Amino acid sequence: ICVGIGSAAMVQASKLPFTHGITPAIVWGFSQTVGTVAVTGLPVTNPLPNNPVLIAIAAMILGAIFGYLSEAWGKAMTTSLQT
Repeated sequence: ICVGIGSAAMVQASKLPFTHGITPAIVWGFSQTVGTVAVTGLPVTNPLPNNPVLIAIAAMILGAIFGYLSEAWGKAMTTSLQT
């Protein structure tokens, strides 16, 4: 229930004028952290290497790297070399 209320509040923040209708990035960080805590059953204060916050951060960074590499590879595969 608390997660749902927190998520709803963050999504409603996108209606504030200074966000220009864009859902704040905190929603993704919140969902990643809560999801990792729920799956591992460990508190966010757990020491390394099983800290749910650090696991979520590492997953987001790796996901961004793989997304970038996928885009670069797709662009390279669809771009023809002109000689």
